[in-house]
Amino acid sequence: MSDTAGAQFSPQEWETRTELAAAYRLVDNLGWTDLLASHLSAVVPGDEDHFLINRYGLAFDEITASNLVRVALDGSTIDPKNRIIGTGAFAIHSAVHAAHPHLKAAFHLHTRETVAIASQKGGLLPLTQMALSVFPFVRYHEFTGFSDVEEREEIVQSLGDGRVLIMRNHGVLVAGETVGEAFGFAWRIQRACVMQLAAQIGTHSAELNTLSDEVRDRAISQVAKIVSKDGWNRIGKHDWAALVRRIDRAAPEYRT
Repeated sequence: MSDTAGAQFSPQEWETRTELAAAYRLVDNLGWTDLLASHLSAVVPGDEDHFLINRYGLAFDEITASNLVRVALDGSTIDPKNRIIGTGAFAIHSAVHAAHPHLKAAFHLHTRETVAIASQKGGLLPLTQMALSVFPFVRYHEFTGFSDVEEREEIVQSLGDGRVLIMRNHGVLVAGETVGEAFGFAWRIQRACVMQLAAQIGTHSAELNTLSDEVRDRAISQVAKIVSKDGWNRIGKHDWAALVRRIDRAAPEYRT
């Protein structure tokens, strides 16, 4: 912990702030940003009525552990005070954290590829191994306009027991029990969308090699075992630490 930056927070909150700030910097590093129009959140440890999110007006490469805003589920900013957050951001993240206290982190992204797949009637297809790695967790939410507090209950219902919510004509929402798990889901849905779009580019001259229902179902069953809590490759279990080391090398100031 920085002697000055982290002194006002508990060690547990500072750790969460640092992890969430790392996620913001990684999203920027990977080119997943949409200026100020996407957002990531994490629940404050020991206080499920509060979550951390970015201050509206800061680019993702400006986010640090100390400048994340602590927000109550009723919408009041706790610390730092008088810093605004996006109304859509509050609506989406408060919905997830209020309804699913076990989901400690939620990311909402508007990448080119996820928006493109969200705008296709077929959505995410069980076309590639990467798609199958996330397929059992995918749910859909119909576009009804720009996100506001009136949409919160609909978001909760659409997400259900899923972890990846493809928001039609809009983007994607992912959630996890840890920041690392949420990032793992974000990585997988992003890559699956990239691969699907790449495969579809050539469909005018090459037929897609679609999988049989039997193979698809077998793969989905395998995924459930591999990424379960007792599985050898639970999402975010191994790759998150490597990603943090990556951003430590690229932008260590996020820890301040």
